[in-house]
Amino acid sequence: MPALYPVSVAAEDYKVGDNVKWFTSSTDISPYVGRVVAISPKIHKVWVTWPIGETQQMAPEELILVPATMGMSVVPGDNGYDSVDKQMSAKYFGTVPPVKREEVVIKVANDFSSFVSKVNKKSLEKKASEEFTRKASDTISQHVGRMKSAGMQSKEAFAAVFDAFGSSVPVEALQSIVSGVYQA
Repeated sequence: MPALYPVSVAAEDYKVGDNVKWFTSSTDISPYVGRVVAISPKIHKVWVTWPIGETQQMAPEELILVPATMGMSVVPGDNGYDSVDKQMSAKYFGTVPPVKREEVVIKVANDFSSFVSKVNKKSLEKKASEEFTRKASDTISQHVGRMKSAGMQSKEAFAAVFDAFGSSVPVEALQSIVSGVYQA
């Protein structure tokens, strides 16, 4: 069998980019075509990348040079052997349909637009909350200012403000507003 193929016994006989097959036994040759990616003459090894993406360190005696026209085989889809497992999986779980580039672009654009709208919604909610807080604080401050100018004590003003706004404004905020007006 080796006489039919150009077998190299030294690592120096290979060049990076050479196409090779694996000579597995005296009667069997691997169906896969690999590509030489590195050569290590000092340790007498050749590094080969196989179509499955694995890079393997191999002895030069195990490799057979093949014509460049054979090249690396490209597998466009699932061309594996049919099996019961594969049939059952397709029956119960379905298969992944091929996706067109345009569909992916549209999906990404829709996802991005929904993300932007959520971000804008959150910022608008925060802005509205801050605006409401500012207006409520101004309104309460005006009420407390009128009570102060009418001669009410801070405790009386707090009690009146608490009765009016205590259900919607935290007690600490009311205390802060009343003390701020009375200290000014």
